[in-house]
Amino acid sequence: MKSSPVTEEPYYQAEALLPVSPALALEEPVLLQGIRHDRGSLRVRLLDVAGRPARGTVMIVNGAGADPTGVQSAGTTDARGEVRFPDLPGGEYELRGVVEGSRPPFDPGPSGRYPEEDDALKGGVAVTDLSAKVEAGAEAFAEFQARPVGYVRGTIHPPAGLKASDYPFAIDTDCPWFPTPWRLDPETGRFTLGPVPAGRHTLKVMRRRDAGPWPTVGTYEVDVPDGVARLDLRPVEPVGGLAPSTSGRSGKVMLGMGGLSQEGAAPFGADGMVRMPGGQAPAFAARALLFAPSQDQPVASSVSDAAGNLTWRGRWIPGGGPARGDGEPAEKPKAVVWLPGLVGAALVEFELAQPIRIVLPGPQAAAGRVTLGGQPIRRPECPGPRSRGTSGPRRARRHPEPGGLGAVQRPLRSARAHARPVSGSGRP
Repeated sequence: MKSSPVTEEPYYQAEALLPVSPALALEEPVLLQGIRHDRGSLRVRLLDVAGRPARGTVMIVNGAGADPTGVQSAGTTDARGEVRFPDLPGGEYELRGVVEGSRPPFDPGPSGRYPEEDDALKGGVAVTDLSAKVEAGAEAFAEFQARPVGYVRGTIHPPAGLKASDYPFAIDTDCPWFPTPWRLDPETGRFTLGPVPAGRHTLKVMRRRDAGPWPTVGTYEVDVPDGVARLDLRPVEPVGGLAPSTSGRSGKVMLGMGGLSQEGAAPFGADGMVRMPGGQAPAFAARALLFAPSQDQPVASSVSDAAGNLTWRGRWIPGGGPARGDGEPAEKPKAVVWLPGLVGAALVEFELAQPIRIVLPGPQAAAGRVTLGGQPIRRPECPGPRSRGTSGPRRARRHPEPGGLGAVQRPLRSARAHARPVSGSGRP
């Protein structure tokens, strides 16, 4: 057994939902029926640029195994462009592929330089990374295709008094979590970015700041060919945009139980107050998230104090673009505030440099009655108190039913069992 509970196939799993209550005893033993979970498999088809089955190599670069970062498995495709990976534990796997005979794109690596000639960057072909999910006891199928790649070259023209190095930029790709390499000459402002899949892309230019989120100061649409696209960037400083907080926060990044927190990430003037429904009493321990324009993740979080005051702290923003499934960035500064376990969320917009005033919505509640087998719940009999100076058995005392309106909640506990199969037995 490598872990407890067992999570890597093969294993047997059984579970049941049990009522636990002093008013109702279990008359029969609990029956757990084990279900065997076997390992799965993955079949991958590799296609060339024209969409035809291709000879090549497919690699599993991470997954549910012991090494989550290196190449775990690799195989060559057959005449149908397929390769099969058997005996895989259930989980998510990242795949990479190489088509035989194709020209790989030029990648400068962590510190290399791009060639000066545009012709040296033409003709590259790459297989975009692909994610596949393997279910226990089943075979998953994934198909990915080689695509031509290109590059973007141009010049950044910063406003007067600023430098080209003050403006980092990023481009959207099929893998936003995988950064695209780029190089910038800080003296001339000339840059090269790539490789990226050929097609239409959006390039965003940010304004570098010492503290707080980096605002977007330019968005450009660019058609990347099988070669080099030319693009000049002219960032514009935001007028009345969100400025870093000047409340004395240092911009330091701290590690806490909730993750990474950056001081000074909240915009200036965003502090405020939260009130309970009705607008009179302060809301204690209300949770809040703050969203800023051009940011696809919350830029700050807060928990109100006993007076209902919000003091924002930075919230970690993952780089490389939005995660899969995330929504669009907010168009205006917004705060989402809720009181866990009592009231739902309030969504408010606020003006720059104006404190936030939030009144939580009224709570929604439901009333009902709990029965056991359709019968009212009766409290169990218990022994009454023994009088001083007396001996003998205690007299039984029955607690009265509180008008039939009371109810005893019966907590439910889940019983789950995992067992490794014993070699040669086929039984847990």
